[in-house]
Amino acid sequence: MKFLPLSLLLPLSLGGCLESSPPRVAPPLPLVSSQRPPSPLGDRVIRVAQSWLGTPYRRGSENKGPDGGVDCSHLVHSVYREAGLDYPYVDSHAFPPPGYFVKLPDNAQGEEGDVVLFAGHMGILLSKELVISAQGSPSKPGKVQVGSDDWFGKKLGVFRWAPLAMRNTSGF
Repeated sequence: MKFLPLSLLLPLSLGGCLESSPPRVAPPLPLVSSQRPPSPLGDRVIRVAQSWLGTPYRRGSENKGPDGGVDCSHLVHSVYREAGLDYPYVDSHAFPPPGYFVKLPDNAQGEEGDVVLFAGHMGILLSKELVISAQGSPSKPGKVQVGSDDWFGKKLGVFRWAPLAMRNTSGF
């Protein structure tokens, strides 16, 4: 094995430090938002959903406010109806009602205002990771609140409002 004398290695190792030109800096990365702004429809759904925050959990009910009560499927139905997007009521086991929502591809993140369905539970996407939903049971009182979408287990699907009439005219 041959070794180079130290006098030859020193200039090689300091070569980058002895340059008179300024160091090269990588160009800045473009600013990319991690979240798209909500669509006008999604924004409307979210604003209505937020007005339900704090409403107590009450199975089979759909009355807003601290003296009211709502469960998860009635919350989604009531929010959409209040936002002007009415559909026939179905619970989380029968969702979506035919002709009103389209299921997004399994790898789709969904957007604000989309409906997210879990086994026996549903809510409205507030962001990619947060869901507004009514949570509780007769034995464990709860309320409409914001929670992480991984609280509820495996996601069965994300659904977007797209009534059949709209799909026929919009190219869906």
